[in-house]
Amino acid sequence: MLDQATCLVLDLRLRTYEVPLVKFAPLASTLPLLVGCGADAEDAPATADAEVLLAADAVIEGPPACTGLLPSYDLTKAVFTGYARPRDAGDATSPTVYGLTVFLDEGPPIDLFEIQLWSNFGAFESGVTPGTIPIEGAETSLNDCGLCALVFGDMTANGSTSMLLVAQSGAITLDAVSLEAGAVLRGSAPELHYRQVNSSGTIPDGCGLTIRNINFDVTLDAP
Repeated sequence: MLDQATCLVLDLRLRTYEVPLVKFAPLASTLPLLVGCGADAEDAPATADAEVLLAADAVIEGPPACTGLLPSYDLTKAVFTGYARPRDAGDATSPTVYGLTVFLDEGPPIDLFEIQLWSNFGAFESGVTPGTIPIEGAETSLNDCGLCALVFGDMTANGSTSMLLVAQSGAITLDAVSLEAGAVLRGSAPELHYRQVNSSGTIPDGCGLTIRNINFDVTLDAP
């Protein structure tokens, strides 16, 4: 389970915009925010429906490997699911949150890769726009990221997740970002390096991993 302070960061970020904790329901991307913070077991997925990926390649130097996760993943064959959701679930005219997800394995437990795009935060303080965004500064912080590259580790069928990782270096290029649901989110990232975090930031002795060859071209699922 995520520590209470980390859950509070996630919760407060949602409450800032007066939206329910199920931020992007019914997408699987909402589940780590739920299941890591005391959701009922019936809300957790029993299996993943994305393509099973990946074999480990060279072990990366630096932080220790995460229990239950490979030291590196290659997402060349990944099949992503995109979404576009009003930030305020009760107001379809409110600003939109964009994102994409893919399961890294079938589990159990399940590991989930997700990119979230938040306007008015970090690199998108003035709005979500195309371009190459370095993963540095605000983008490495769970509290402040506008372009949030996340991995949720060891999601079990009973609704718990034991670790959260945030990208700490690399860059993501957004070639196309439409400001309406039903359009396309297209981009890539050659290599992202992740570290385990909590509400205070990077865990000094926390684990890490690398994700490579991220290429996405997804339709943003309408609300």
